[in-house]
Amino acid sequence: MKNALILSFSLLVFAACKKQYTSKSSLKEVNPENSMVIHYSNSGCFSSTTETLTIFKVGSGYKYKLEHTMNNSTLVTEGKCSAAFPKAYENFEKEGRGYVSQNNCTSVSSWKIVAPSKTIEFGDGDCKLMGYYQLKETLQ
Repeated sequence: MKNALILSFSLLVFAACKKQYTSKSSLKEVNPENSMVIHYSNSGCFSSTTETLTIFKVGSGYKYKLEHTMNNSTLVTEGKCSAAFPKAYENFEKEGRGYVSQNNCTSVSSWKIVAPSKTIEFGDGDCKLMGYYQLKETLQ
């Protein structure tokens, strides 16, 4: 009986975790009337960087505005997101939601996704999360 209870509890925890990480991507909430913003910051021993990436839905695709600030200098770029963008975004969000940082790196990154109906925050003190950088590669 005890083993059956432990197994049942384990299955419930697994189902809850699976549901959390396979939930609908917040990118699907973006439509022509709203936008989504990803706030990124990284600070280390010798520099700090912040970025604000705003995503807009245009027709069947997406456009972006990226504001990159490093050492008090800001660069703004705008453009179209490639066809690979939605999948890259989904991977980025899923990677961040499931990550628990151990803070084993001298630089610390954090992300705050502000979608139309929710806000998601996560960080990386291990220099291991790569989803955001892969996402930025899909910006044209």
